[in-house]
Amino acid sequence: PGLWSLWARGRVRVAIAHAQQGEVDRAIHALRSAAALRDDPRAPSAVRSSDSWVWFNLAFWEAQAGQHAAAERSLAAGLKADEESIKLLPEGDVRRAMVDAEGRSRRARIKLTQVDSAAAYDLASTSARQLEQLSIASEDVTAQWRRTLQDLLGTETEAALRLGRYSEAEATARLAMAMPLSSFAGDPLRGLSTRQVQLAYA
Repeated sequence: PGLWSLWARGRVRVAIAHAQQGEVDRAIHALRSAAALRDDPRAPSAVRSSDSWVWFNLAFWEAQAGQHAAAERSLAAGLKADEESIKLLPEGDVRRAMVDAEGRSRRARIKLTQVDSAAAYDLASTSARQLEQLSIASEDVTAQWRRTLQDLLGTETEAALRLGRYSEAEATARLAMAMPLSSFAGDPLRGLSTRQVQLAYA
């Protein structure tokens, strides 16, 4: 599985480089190539049921490019991969809820990218409230929980701004800013600066 993952991650890095240069079509092509590796029947099952983020990133860029039908297909593939990951976890394991929450966070972000602000707001706000009630004991899962909740709050805030719901946008932006910074799978300072900008607009 390690070699397959490294192969796919290399293609993702190529996609990131293309995106940074504004070459969205080439980035999408590279991501589709990476996703195809995970969908290859020769790939180990652990690879096919993991790293759904490749599909989600592909869906995001397809949505950015206005390829909405393709984005929905990639999103569905990512959610299916998440379902397979959940099956590998013990019943009652809190990580099951975290995988589900991350999938809903990605879906809300893609809805926002597709300029469906109402759907993005409803999904992000509902998912954030559910995640806030989740009881977490493990420090590793706590970092993941914090990052996912901040992502959901960010989407909720942005959607509220687009819908003209400024008081709600301010409340969620302040809630996200009050949380400790999380470096789990991302740059915490970049996330903080985004929330500060959102608060200024609110």
